[in-house]
Amino acid sequence: MNTVEPLLLPPSGSDVEIVTPDLSLLPEPCRTCSHTAGLMGDHSTSPKQNAAYWKYQALHNRDLLEKANDRIHDQEAEIRRLRQALYGKKAEGGKGPQGPETGSPPPSRPRGHQKGVPSVGRKRHDHLPSVSETIDLPADETVCSSCHKPYAPFGPPETSEILEIEVRPHRRVIHRNRYRKTCSCPEGKGIVTAPPPPRLIPKGMLGVSIWVEVLFFKFFLHLPLSRLLADWNRRGLDLSLGTVTSGLERIASFLEPFHEAIVRKSREASFSQADETRYYVFGSKTAPSRWWLWVILTPETSLFVLDPSRSSKVPLEHFAGRPGVLMVDRYSAYKATARQIPGLVLAFCWAHVRRDFLQAVVKKPALASWADSWTSRIGTLFHETARMRQGSLSARTAVLSLLSDMKTTAREEVIRMERSRETVARKVLQSLLIHWDGLVLFVDDPRIPMDNNASERALRGAVTGRKVFYGVGAPWSGTRTATLYSLFVPWDRAGLNVRRLLSDCLSECARRGQAPSDLSPWLPWSLSSERRALIRNSLQDSG
Repeated sequence: MNTVEPLLLPPSGSDVEIVTPDLSLLPEPCRTCSHTAGLMGDHSTSPKQNAAYWKYQALHNRDLLEKANDRIHDQEAEIRRLRQALYGKKAEGGKGPQGPETGSPPPSRPRGHQKGVPSVGRKRHDHLPSVSETIDLPADETVCSSCHKPYAPFGPPETSEILEIEVRPHRRVIHRNRYRKTCSCPEGKGIVTAPPPPRLIPKGMLGVSIWVEVLFFKFFLHLPLSRLLADWNRRGLDLSLGTVTSGLERIASFLEPFHEAIVRKSREASFSQADETRYYVFGSKTAPSRWWLWVILTPETSLFVLDPSRSSKVPLEHFAGRPGVLMVDRYSAYKATARQIPGLVLAFCWAHVRRDFLQAVVKKPALASWADSWTSRIGTLFHETARMRQGSLSARTAVLSLLSDMKTTAREEVIRMERSRETVARKVLQSLLIHWDGLVLFVDDPRIPMDNNASERALRGAVTGRKVFYGVGAPWSGTRTATLYSLFVPWDRAGLNVRRLLSDCLSECARRGQAPSDLSPWLPWSLSSERRALIRNSLQDSG
């Protein structure tokens, strides 16, 4: 049987009317038997055979047309997704992408103070130190312009305030007094000198305040060191980037005990949250530059792990032999970890489920009303869960009823969409049902939030740093960068003065010449209430 070029129809839509042409003009061979149709027709073929040939061609071309339309729809969906990622709103609030297919945007809330919301009042700055100034009139303005009789003082001076800030580099010139022995006693030294000031780097020129600003600027404010050094240079302090980076390498040993303590405390928790994002480490000729920064949150710690791999190696090493609950997204590495660690249960994130429905609208705008109904259900679930966590029994009943209705509706819609060949919406609902057991764990366990947004917020600063200075160099890879994030993030979450704590910690390291043996004054979970209140309200110069 000879091969035949199929009769292709123009892709003008899925509803195609197939018109039977004149059989006498068809040179194609028959696809159902060994007969051929000549230019003038082959009278050896029966009408039944010719009809079978055309039926096959119609079905074959219809199948080709459907595949072409599906491919066009997929490409259009990909274009919409890329446009949304490049030009669309990054926030997930509201109903997702707006347009003629998805409805008009909701009315915006007016800016400024909202009615019914208590006002915080004007900010007070009485806690700041004050520098008094007196401004007087010129002498010729304190006398009468006619008789030149002087004016008399009138009541207390009028007082006003202006907030100022002054940052200036300076040199600490240290004068160490020396004493010579004046007696002839054999005991004691002949000459004694006052001890030198503590330094993080022996004989180094840079004081603790310099290192505090360097670490704070890069790993808390997530800005490149070149900007800080350029600002200092304009203020008169000229430091090279090589001097700073080599100094960071020398003081890295002070941070290792802190990282070990944070790892031990994090492994004691029975509930954790985890997420990961890409990060960059440069300077090594053997390791790749693209690494991954993992965060593992517990109620008391925020552990960051920098590793070249995004596989299940990191969570397996951390959770090995330890049952508990782990709140994650639906990344397969966490699922592989749970399969290998008995007793480790995964709780999944409803924010990611809601994200699926928003992305479905981007891929197929015709699903807007369907996606709106589901995102509305999820929004109601968040609202009722918040009321349930406050002790409302009616809210718990509403949550259970809503979850039951969502599961039943999802199953029914999946069956209906399988018949209609609707793939985009069906995949979203199938993912919802597959992860259902992990999505409902929050109902009976108050430790489990409905979303994993806390982990994503913990990584936000690192992502900002990744964009503006592309990660870190090899001397500061691994545990050193992760330790600073592991300290700064929980300090900031607790509302503590990060600069003050860092200054206090590095000053103690400089006095001892090593990391202190007792780390409790700086570990977030071991701070006493008195020290926590002192650090929160401390006004002491962090330098």
